[in-house]
Amino acid sequence: MQRKPPRRTRERILERSLRLFNDLGEPNVTTSAIAVEMNISPGNLYYHFRNKDDIVDALFEQFEREIDPLLQAPLRRDSHFEDAWLFLHLLFETIWRYRFVYRDLNDLLSRNRRLETHFRAIVDRKTAAARALCRSLAASGALEARDDEIEPLVTNMVVVATYWLSFEYIRHARRFAEAGYQSGAMARGAFQVLSLLVPWLSEDARTLFARLSPEDVRYRFFSAIRALSPEQIARLTQVDYDREIAFVAVREATGETVAVARLVRENDDEAEFAVLVQAGVRGQGLASHLMRRLIDWGRARGVTCITGEILADNAPMLGLARHLGFTLHHDPEDATVMEARLTL
Repeated sequence: MQRKPPRRTRERILERSLRLFNDLGEPNVTTSAIAVEMNISPGNLYYHFRNKDDIVDALFEQFEREIDPLLQAPLRRDSHFEDAWLFLHLLFETIWRYRFVYRDLNDLLSRNRRLETHFRAIVDRKTAAARALCRSLAASGALEARDDEIEPLVTNMVVVATYWLSFEYIRHARRFAEAGYQSGAMARGAFQVLSLLVPWLSEDARTLFARLSPEDVRYRFFSAIRALSPEQIARLTQVDYDREIAFVAVREATGETVAVARLVRENDDEAEFAVLVQAGVRGQGLASHLMRRLIDWGRARGVTCITGEILADNAPMLGLARHLGFTLHHDPEDATVMEARLTL
């Protein structure tokens, strides 16, 4: 049997280690446990990584590569309130993917000097991103705050974003390993940071915030793309209409956005969808209409498969997916998520 190239084995070690660290906590996982989980010898693991710290360092490098382009986005463009919403969801989604870092933060930093310096730099970049976001919102009129009020607001946003997982773990330590609870924790974290802006929001922005229901927060969080590469970040912040599309439903009288559907091509053949409908206008066929528009747009551009992830308890969206011809399967790694797939 032909042996797999070393790099493939290295990637498998990192993937399995990340899952174990996230599920059990990095201090509770040994290199021997990783080797047993992968059904390889400890010697094979040590060929690629000298010790567990090497694995942690490699995973942290992955984390930096994913979060850095996201933190640069508010520095490169003007932002509106909905941009803040998207930015926070993408930020917490990346944190969720590498949640072991935040869950065991003090322990990791106390015994790894390299992580200490690199994480401090990430906190500085989070601060710069939050400051740029707030100043841009103030310039657009969505945030009615002075510069001397923005600085403490920025600090509060960074503190909550950095320590939210620790707060959730303290509240429900026994449920923390449940995939459904973890995803809900990140949705609550994004909502909590966004809520810090409320006292300074303009009337229009505050009205938009007030219309977000708890289900909107949770379902929208899970409709976002999970694994964010630098290329995906670029596509989310610099729209390429040959590779993605968003259809928006608005109230004719006021111009208020009440529903959004988005399709992003992952490659020439496949695309991923996301849909959000305001609570007050559900049940009127908006989601169905927008999804059909997405499907028609994808078919016309040669897309052969549309996919998406839906929470298993989101019955209305699951029913719509079935009605449109999607097949549904449980995510093998997360029982709370259904994978939807439509072949065109």
